[in-house]
Amino acid sequence: MSFDIECERFFDGESFHGRTRVTVEGERITAVAGSAEGATASGTADAEQLRCKFLMPGLIDSHLHIAGYVEGSPAGVPFQPMKNFMRLLVLNGITTVRDTGNSIETILYMREWGERFIGPRVFSSGPLLDVPPMVWPFSRIVRDPESARRQVEMLHLEGMDFIKSYRNVPAEVLVAIVETARSFGMDVAADVRALPAIDAARCGVRSLEHAMNLLDESLFPEIPSIAEAKDGDFSGADGRARFWSHVDLEAPIVDELIAVLKEHGTFVCPTLLVTHRWCSLDDMVQEPYLDYMVGVMPYHSYFKRMQGTFG
Repeated sequence: MSFDIECERFFDGESFHGRTRVTVEGERITAVAGSAEGATASGTADAEQLRCKFLMPGLIDSHLHIAGYVEGSPAGVPFQPMKNFMRLLVLNGITTVRDTGNSIETILYMREWGERFIGPRVFSSGPLLDVPPMVWPFSRIVRDPESARRQVEMLHLEGMDFIKSYRNVPAEVLVAIVETARSFGMDVAADVRALPAIDAARCGVRSLEHAMNLLDESLFPEIPSIAEAKDGDFSGADGRARFWSHVDLEAPIVDELIAVLKEHGTFVCPTLLVTHRWCSLDDMVQEPYLDYMVGVMPYHSYFKRMQGTFG
C-alpha cells in the first residue's frame, strides 16, 4: 500500500518546514519533498492522497508504566485503565513506549490490543527484578546470582525486550543479571538505591533510570551535618531532590561518575517531569488534564477533590 501525505507544516525531528509531501510505501517512508521540489504532485502514480495541517515523527516515551497504578477495576474489564492509557498516548502523538516495569499479562495484552487498534508499539522489561522488601507487586525475587540468571532467562522466553533491575539488588546479583541478559542479546536498565549508580554502571548496566538516584549520600561525606540537617531526610523523591541542593556539582566524584558512564556506554533516563510532580503537590492538584488522567490512573480523583485547597 502506498500513500502521500501533504501537510501544511512539517517537523522532521530537528527543524520545521512549510508545505511538504511525505510518501509512504508499505511500512516505510520513501520520500520527503518540500514545496520547492513539487510537494503538490503525487509521489507515486497510484498513491492515495492524504492531507493534514501538521505532520511530525511519532514521539517516544522512554520511561513509563502502562497504568502504573490501578485502584480497583471495573467489573469484567480489568484492562480498561490500560486501554485508556494507550488511547491517551496516541492522542498526544506518542507512537512508541518503553515500559520499565509491569506484569507480563498487561504487556502481552497491550501489545496485542495496540496492533488491533493502532496503539503505540510497546517495548518492555516486564516484571522488575528485586530483593525483598519489594516495592511493586509486579516484581520477581532474585536473592542470589543463580535465581537472577533463572529469572532473566524466563523473561527472555516470555518475550520481554530488556531487563529492569530494581533498588535492592546487590552488586553480585546485578552482575549475574547483566551477564545473562547479554547472552540473550538484552540490555539491563536499573533503578538503583542500595547500589550507587556509579557501581551499577561498572557492572554493565545499559541505562540508569531517574536522575535523582545518580548520586548517593555516602559519596559526599563533606556535606556538613547531613544527618542533623533540617532537611536531612533524603528518602522519597522530594528528599532526593533536597539532597541534590547540597551537592557540589564540581566535586571530583561527579567528574568520575561522568567518566564511568562514558567508559561503559551507560545512558541516563532522567524522568525529570515525574520527579517534579512528586515534589510539587500544588502542581499535581492544579494539573489542567486531571479529568483525562483519572481514567488512566484513578487515584488522580483525590487530586481533583483537593482543587481549591491550593493556589
